[in-house]
Amino acid sequence: MKFSIIIPTKDRPEELQRFLKSVEIQEVKPDQIIIVDGSDHPVRAVVEEFEGLPINYLPVRPPGLVKQRHVGINALQPDIPVFGFFDDDIVLEPGAFRAMHDFWNQHFAEYGGFGMNIVNAAEVTYRKHGWYLRLFMIRDDRRPGSILKSCRSVPYSPCSESRPTEWLCGGATFWKREIFKEINYDPWFKGWGMSDDLEFSIRVGKKYKLAVVSGAKVQHLETETRRGRHFLRGYIGAMNTMRIAGVHREYSLLCAGWSWFGQGTARMLHGILTFNTGETLMGLGHLAAVAVGMSTGFRSLEMQVKQ
Repeated sequence: MKFSIIIPTKDRPEELQRFLKSVEIQEVKPDQIIIVDGSDHPVRAVVEEFEGLPINYLPVRPPGLVKQRHVGINALQPDIPVFGFFDDDIVLEPGAFRAMHDFWNQHFAEYGGFGMNIVNAAEVTYRKHGWYLRLFMIRDDRRPGSILKSCRSVPYSPCSESRPTEWLCGGATFWKREIFKEINYDPWFKGWGMSDDLEFSIRVGKKYKLAVVSGAKVQHLETETRRGRHFLRGYIGAMNTMRIAGVHREYSLLCAGWSWFGQGTARMLHGILTFNTGETLMGLGHLAAVAVGMSTGFRSLEMQVKQ
């Protein structure tokens, strides 16, 4: 089965190079690789290092995650039935695409979305505080791959067997192309696409089943948060999730606010006690979003923030 991958990127040439090297060693390779570059300093030179890969390089200015994804979709070859979105800081383990291809050969008709198995996904940081995570509906590891009433998503990776899931992350996931004839990403997430994958999964999941494929192993080697943006990231993450809960009534806005209040309070206090300014600011961002969202309504701050 032919497939493509789309990589939106911005100012991360080293990460992109590392990702393409991991594609290069795959036994099964994509039929098309679309790199949508929103960089201030274009990464064309990195792309040119991989002459053996079928790469389409598309510069896009100004950048924006959802915008770059749309550009990639529009560049798909007409005979591609399935394609994946990948973050540039993903690294494929050997055999990842082969495992995904084998799963498609058996189950393609059953599912609309197929998630890679992120094997270095973090376990619960403080297991002894699991009661707190459940009390505030932040996370419940007894229900991997679920979406809680608070509209908080429980990680589905790492996993030891392929299984259905209620949501898929945006940075290491394949989708049937036919889905995008009727469903697309919400324009609300035009700037920082935090939780855009969750909202998209909710809408897709109403018509199609989703699955995580255990043998399709990748690592997500996240780049450290940029300095000075902790408060904004905290604010946007909480605001976006509360907005999703407000739009999709099977979830609860009150539960979402309660959840982010609990996480914001814990994060802020932990930051203060450990003298961690970034953690403190992230917590304050969560709390500010709860105060604004629950009192005056949702505000799309990501539109005002340069990526």
